[in-house]
Amino acid sequence: MKLVTLIALALVIRASYATLGFDSISTLSTSTFQCLGNNGYSSFIARVASTNGVDNVGVQNIKNAISAGLTDVDAYIAPCPASCVSASNQVQNAINAIQTAGITVGTIWLDIVANPDWSSDISTNRQFINDMITTAQGPMCFSDFEHF
Repeated sequence: MKLVTLIALALVIRASYATLGFDSISTLSTSTFQCLGNNGYSSFIARVASTNGVDNVGVQNIKNAISAGLTDVDAYIAPCPASCVSASNQVQNAINAIQTAGITVGTIWLDIVANPDWSSDISTNRQFINDMITTAQGPMCFSDFEHF
C-alpha cells in the first residue's frame, strides 16, 4: 500500500510541473504568441540552426515568444553532420545568433533524428555529437526510439 501511495504522490508532483508548450519552424508574430499564452501555453522551443545554417525565423520567434510573455523558451539545433560546417561551429553559430539577438533561452537542445547525412560509422556520429555537446558545455540531446 505504501508503494502505491508513493507512486501516486510522484505522479501528482510530476504533473504539477508540466507546462503546455509547442515548437514551430513557421514565422509566428508576437500577437500569435500572446494569444497562445492567453490560452494556457507557456513553453516554446524554436529551431535556431539546421542544414541551412542559422535559422533566423527561429531566432525571431524566440524574441516574439519572450516579448509575448511566454516563460519557458528553449531552442534546438537540427545538426548537419556531413556537408556543413563542423559540429562545434554549428553550435557556436547558433549561440552567437541568440546572443546577437539579445535573447536568452533556457536550454539549447540537439534534435538527433534520422538524416541521410549521418555517417554509417557509429564512432564518427558519436564524436560529432560529443563535439557539439562539448562546445555547448553540457548535454542537451533529444530524440526518440525511432531515430536514435
